[in-house]
This record gives sequence, C-alpha cells and structure tokens, in this order.
Amino acid sequence: MNITKHWFFIIMLACASLGLTSAAQAQTMPVLRGSVPPLMLFPDAAAKPSTLEDLLWLAQSCEGSCDDYQSETGRNSTRSGTSLNKSTTRKIVKLLQEANDTCGAQIDRSYRIDCLRVYYGWIADDLPDSGEYLPIKQQIQKAEQKLAAIVSANVDTKAPAITPRKGHKPSAKKLPPLRAVKKSAESKAVGQATAVINGAQLLILRSGEDPTRRTAHYEEVSAALDSNLVILRSA
Repeated sequence: MNITKHWFFIIMLACASLGLTSAAQAQTMPVLRGSVPPLMLFPDAAAKPSTLEDLLWLAQSCEGSCDDYQSETGRNSTRSGTSLNKSTTRKIVKLLQEANDTCGAQIDRSYRIDCLRVYYGWIADDLPDSGEYLPIKQQIQKAEQKLAAIVSANVDTKAPAITPRKGHKPSAKKLPPLRAVKKSAESKAVGQATAVINGAQLLILRSGEDPTRRTAHYEEVSAALDSNLVILRSA
C-alpha cells in the first residue's frame, strides 16, 4: 500500500482499535489511487464513522490534488517563525473553541464540516510559515484541505449556502458561504471528517514529543481539536 510513514502509524492504530492483529490484515482492503471521492467507498449511508475504511480513505485521498486547494480567507502567512508561547497557543485554542459555538447546534449538521473547514483555514493562515508552530500549521492546513475535499465530493447542490456570524453574535463577522453535504451522504462524510481530525490530532501530538517542552502546547491544541468532534457527532 502506498502510504507514508505517518499514515502507516494511523492505520496501525486503526487496526488495533478494530481488533486486527497486524497491518497485513488491512491489506485485504482495496487500494485506492488518486483523489478518492468518499461516495465511492461508502455505498451504505449508515456506515459507521472512524472505521478502518475511513482511515484508508484519509491516507490515500488528495494525493497530488489537495495542494491545489486555496483557502477562501484569501490570506497567506508570510510571518517569520516564532517560539512556542502562551499567547499564540491560547489564540489557536480560542478559535477552535469558537468553532464549536459557530458550527454547533445552531446550524444544521450538514453544514458543520464546511464550517470547521473555514475555522481551520483561519488558524492555518494566521500561523507563521516557520518556527515551532509550523507542525501545527501544517496539520491544520492539511485537515482544512481534506475537509474541503469531503464536502466537494458530497455537496448538496440543492441546499442554499449559509453565512452564519461568528459565535452567532449579532454584530460579529459573517463566515464565507458554507456548503451542505447531502443528507444521504451525511453519515459517510462525518465519518471521514472524524478520521481527518483524529489524524491531525495524532500527528500534532507526535510532533510535540521532542523536545519535551513542546508537549503542553501541542496537547492543548490537540485537546481543542478533540472538542470539535463532539459537534460533528451531535444531531
């Protein structure tokens, strides 16, 4: 299977959680090439989220295509690198928590993946292109790209775009137009989005293992990402 080492790590964790004794058993799964539309993998709308199939889609999707994705924020960070600090970490965590307020129960579940994508784009764009926050920026940016791919593959062209305000506060800035996924594909899309966020969490934590002083900052960001999974799973 053509999977990079860090995705092999994720697949091994998936194997353990699903009771598979080795990665060899996972090789009975179909190997997918190129950018993989989620609907090709999950004909059953009731497919459970975070299955091995979800992780395989995550590992093999966007090969050579996600790099073409452009954030709708229109901003690209050119700031020089910075060392880990409480202020920047708090800002990241605050935005991830704000995403829960904006993308949660006050909007339909079908729009929540795209809503999280927008927030991940804001976070990635605000982080510098070098320094100790670069691993966080890279993983959140990849998550943004993969969420965009999920929405595009399952988009409901008949549903109107919505532009909620940040935190649903009357005077707050509006988000760019959010797209809904088809109701028939919602469970599949949520399962794949869950795999994307889980993957970002794992890789951020692994990046923070050395040196030790990074761990607390990376764990805070990973925990905040974990809270985003709650709104995806909620009705």
